[in-house]
Amino acid sequence: MKRLILAGSGALTALAAVAAAAVAPAAPAAALPVTTAKAGPAAAESSTWAGYMAAAPAGRKVIFVSAFWTVPQPDTSRVWGKPPYRASEWVGMDGFGTGHHPVYGPVQDGVWSGVTAKGGKPVFELFWEMAGPGDPGPHFFTTDGSPPRRDGSNLVRVHPGDEIGASVQWGDPPVYDPAGKEFYFDVTVYPGGDTLRPEYHEATARPPASWPSSQLRNRAEVITEIPSEDGGVTPAGAMDPGVVRYQGAEYLLQYKAGAALNGEQPVTQRPVFMFYRYGLSVVWIWPSAPYQDPGYTFKDGFATRLHHVGP
Repeated sequence: MKRLILAGSGALTALAAVAAAAVAPAAPAAALPVTTAKAGPAAAESSTWAGYMAAAPAGRKVIFVSAFWTVPQPDTSRVWGKPPYRASEWVGMDGFGTGHHPVYGPVQDGVWSGVTAKGGKPVFELFWEMAGPGDPGPHFFTTDGSPPRRDGSNLVRVHPGDEIGASVQWGDPPVYDPAGKEFYFDVTVYPGGDTLRPEYHEATARPPASWPSSQLRNRAEVITEIPSEDGGVTPAGAMDPGVVRYQGAEYLLQYKAGAALNGEQPVTQRPVFMFYRYGLSVVWIWPSAPYQDPGYTFKDGFATRLHHVGP
């Protein structure tokens, strides 16, 4: 899954980034709003992404990003483009660019969903990826740790209603190592939302030597996506992913290579609005206004949902 983001321009919103450890997901907030955030000078537009991103200030690097959400129920009666029809929800870093130069990332993990025919029953699989030049991803977690079988029988499958806790980290946990050389991916599944029965899925990967460090770990993202093809140029077949409610989104920053973790450094933050185009029409999937979720940092809670379909 390669990515294309079309950057907006203008003033950027400031926010305090407070270092915090990941915890078990809080109970879903019944009053979580799905009122659409207003597009503005601090917003970005994308052909494939909807959600929020936070950009590290100059001289800082993102070292950790995580969020919780419940696997949504897609509406497979609403599909666009050519099959298979897909969607994904993930946390990650980078991948923000215009397509005029190589885009490194996103380095991401989360849930990939898809259906082969309109009205069909979707499948949901866990994945991680370092999208960019030289990356063969996405990579899918398996039940036995071996490569995925051709028939997919050993892929880890999840279901609507399962709680997901996903994170991407630079350096092996529990130490956030500013001098680390690889990414650590962790997707935890709480079947049916039962936090007493976690299922852990982990992977590590080192970015290719050809990837410049200046292009890595500059942004943290929590995103609902319609996967794309051809290096991010062509959106794939899409389905309505349903309402995705994210909670407890948080991230950590470091000052500089070799320096301690940062606490309370302002970062720039932007909502991302998806305008998925098919033929002469467009599907809008937008993030809600932020929901204040006490005890977490980043953009707290928010939801993405289908907002409009039409010309």
